[in-house]
Formats: sequence, C-alpha cells, structure tokens
Amino acid sequence: MNKLFASGLIIFFMCAQASRAALEPRAMCNFESTVSVPVVLNSQVKISSKDGLEGHIAEFCVKKDVVYNGVKLVSKGQVVKGRIETIATQGMNGIPAMIILDDFDIEGLDPNKLKSYYIKRGFNMTYFVLPLKWALTPLPPTGSLTNFIVGGPAAIKPKDDIILKYYPEWECQ
Repeated sequence: MNKLFASGLIIFFMCAQASRAALEPRAMCNFESTVSVPVVLNSQVKISSKDGLEGHIAEFCVKKDVVYNGVKLVSKGQVVKGRIETIATQGMNGIPAMIILDDFDIEGLDPNKLKSYYIKRGFNMTYFVLPLKWALTPLPPTGSLTNFIVGGPAAIKPKDDIILKYYPEWECQ
C-alpha cells in the first residue's frame, strides 16, 4: 500500500512539474547540436532531505570557469541561485530519499540552452530488502518485517559537485 502511495506521489510531482513547465513560455530551439559545456557548481550550505524545504532558493558557487571556444561564459566563484524543486523522503523497503534541484539562474548563460535538472539520491537498499522479503515470505508474518527497513537520506554537501550541461550551439528564438 505504501509503495502504491509513494508511486502515486512521485507521479503527482512529475505531472505538477510538467504542467508548470507547460504554462511557462519557452523559446523554440533547434536541438540538433550535442556539443555541451559542463557547468560545475558547489552548494554553499548542506541541503538535506531531512531538513530541506521544497521551493527554497539555495545559493551555489561556480567551481571553475565555464569556457566555450576560448570565450569565458561564467567566472569561477560566481554565485548562482537555484530552486529545491522536490524532496522525497526515504521510504519503506529500502527506498532512498531524493532531492531534485532545478531553475538555476546563471548570469551570462541563456536559460533555454541549459539543462539544469539535478537529482541526488540517498543509499538504495531495495536490492538487499526485496530478495530478503521474498526469502522470508513462506514464513507468514516475517516477510512483512522488512517493511521497517528504510532507505538512506539524501544530502548535497558543499564539497559535492553539481554538474549541469550548457549547450551553446542550440539556436533559440
């Protein structure tokens, strides 16, 4: 039942994100080019699935210069703002917590050419829990005892690299 609830909750958040994106006017782009430039960020504070807030604007710092064809697009140390879109808490049967970041505002980069979606997951224990659950199922109540094993929390630490992709050759109108 909890798996069904968790699945429904994840689908709800995905649909809500898609409907929000559909309402925002987006530029029409030519996505033929696959040339990308990595934008490496670090969080300025620890973001955790236990105490983080959805919708909160967090600050990040550019770890190294973003250069394309010898032109510096973004300087090292520049402060960037991004939104904590979703925090999914850890669940039963080893399902890990998850933090989703999006809506990065990077001065000097066209937001229509930036793939700014970043996901951080906690430790996944389902590969351990589910075989154990099946092994214990012949003994009537014992298979359900694995429901109390939860997955790991997710955290983005200041030392963790957040890598976004910028596609400078995409032509947007």
